[in-house]
Amino acid sequence: MALSTAAKASFWAGFVVLFVLFVWIFNSVLTPFILGIAIAYLLSPVAVKFSRKQIPRWATALIILTLFFATLTLLFVLVAPMVFRQAQMLIEQIPNYIQNMLDYLSPYLTWIQDRVGDDYIQQINDYLKGSAGGKVAGVTGGIVGGIATGGKMLAGMATTLALTPLVAFFMMKEWPSIVRWVEGMYPRQHAKLIRSHRKKIDRKVA
Repeated sequence: MALSTAAKASFWAGFVVLFVLFVWIFNSVLTPFILGIAIAYLLSPVAVKFSRKQIPRWATALIILTLFFATLTLLFVLVAPMVFRQAQMLIEQIPNYIQNMLDYLSPYLTWIQDRVGDDYIQQINDYLKGSAGGKVAGVTGGIVGGIATGGKMLAGMATTLALTPLVAFFMMKEWPSIVRWVEGMYPRQHAKLIRSHRKKIDRKVA
């Protein structure tokens, strides 16, 4: 008996919810696999072009992924120090920005000061100038220190960095077989339509 539209919608909605829940629960384990699959999918059009030149699929995957991860590493090495310096300069300049803001608001603060008293406004100024920069620096330092000393986080990061290229390599190498396997599960009455939409998505990504 054919399912109604509402039943189909309920089924797929439940499937999506369960899938998201599954990914959320096992995110620490699944992260390298999800990243590897995403990278393999995004780079698959490049592999197709290489394959047309009679280059073995494994060699194509190895060349593309080596270039991809080498480029990412180079960008990280070049950009990360600059981003860190800019963030550090921003933290150091926050008290000056607050002082400039207070100077701009001085006429309005004077008007308020005349009505609520001198001590109240002075306390606000002292708090903003004396505490804001230190608090932001303290929070940022705590985050950086936590990342640097968090053994569990570093271990997870190392695992992700080690597994992601391997997963991406095997997924890219076997991508045509995976696509054929997935297409074999399409409902026959809708297979042509689903295949057409998938190819459109692939062309857009490419």
